[in-house]
Amino acid sequence: STTSPFTHGTFSSDVKYVTPCDSGIIFGLNDNGSEKYWEGYGISYYFFFLNTEGDAYLAKSVDGKWIECSVVGAFVPAANEVVNLKVLYYGDKIICMINNVLYITYQDDSYLTGTGFGFRAGATGMEFSNIFASSDRVL
Repeated sequence: STTSPFTHGTFSSDVKYVTPCDSGIIFGLNDNGSEKYWEGYGISYYFFFLNTEGDAYLAKSVDGKWIECSVVGAFVPAANEVVNLKVLYYGDKIICMINNVLYITYQDDSYLTGTGFGFRAGATGMEFSNIFASSDRVL
């Protein structure tokens, strides 16, 4: 959603992984009006996800340049496993949780100011449910 003004807040979703893939939450999105949400198309956003190797991964795309913020060993979800991903985003401070366990605390000296958020699926058949977005800090 690029129409909801979330300059900070809490975003979470249950993610059903049909297969291990790079799927998760996008936030701090600054949209350039394009319908192409991928690195290299001149938009900026953060992306928190479980990657195919089982890492909790926080990165950002800044005007198309991919920047790794923090990568921490987590786990590879089993086929059809439902995992809860949660991000608390407050300016330069970002907290990332999986199944209510803290995996990443990150401070960004050049943080993004976009107000959009959404989800990115790395494979067909991924399911996002119990979606939650609030401008409050919600653990």
